[in-house]
Amino acid sequence: MSNPDPAVIPSPTEQAAPTPLAAALEIGARELAVRAGVRTPVHFGNPSREIESLLSSTGILDLGWRGKILVTGNDRERWLNGMVTNAVQTLPHGEGNYSFLLNSQGRILGDCNVYRRTGDVILDTSRDQIPILLSHLEHYIIMDEVELQDVSEGGPDAGPLETALALAGPGAPAILAALGVKLPSAPAAAGNARLFPGAIANTGVTIIEAPQVLVPRYEVWLPSAEARSIWAAFLAAGAQPAGLLAAESLRVLE
Repeated sequence: MSNPDPAVIPSPTEQAAPTPLAAALEIGARELAVRAGVRTPVHFGNPSREIESLLSSTGILDLGWRGKILVTGNDRERWLNGMVTNAVQTLPHGEGNYSFLLNSQGRILGDCNVYRRTGDVILDTSRDQIPILLSHLEHYIIMDEVELQDVSEGGPDAGPLETALALAGPGAPAILAALGVKLPSAPAAAGNARLFPGAIANTGVTIIEAPQVLVPRYEVWLPSAEARSIWAAFLAAGAQPAGLLAAESLRVLE
């Protein structure tokens, strides 16, 4: 395994709140690390076994350290197209791509995944980047019909965006199918992610099929209140819990 990212090394004195999943599972402080200002499971007892599950079977990860910015308004796509480094206006509905946000000198302020949906756009980023990205974006709303909202904690316009899990590994498609999720047959454009609705454990969710690098990988956006039940459904279907150290190792390998 590679050396862990300093951002995921446990910090016992940190007073950050746990992710919704960590709180629901009542995971102890020694098993948590601060990631993006949120305490997230760093491992589940055996990081080497956890990375092996991501590479050879299926691992399930807590993405509660991610957050969402909802972009609405009639000018949203034209305006956002000039704010990020990847195309928004030509992005097919139901797909997403990866972008940077730059200041006027070309310096990177942050990064995000941009998902174009019917009626709005979602920016998915780490929670600690949301304040600076919101401030930067709001500064450039001048005569544009654009509204921004941090929906990381849910809300009337958020839908099932309160927290997220990731399912990664060769067995991920089969586990989703076993849970009743029908994967779209048409592939996304090259390099894009694909977004579609689904239901797991009798809960409506949003599922993201990420571009495959080493292994299939999916994200599931879900209400915080259902984090424990959906996590349990994945475990019962054969996924193995994996923490930040395993996720970072997979990121480095990819």
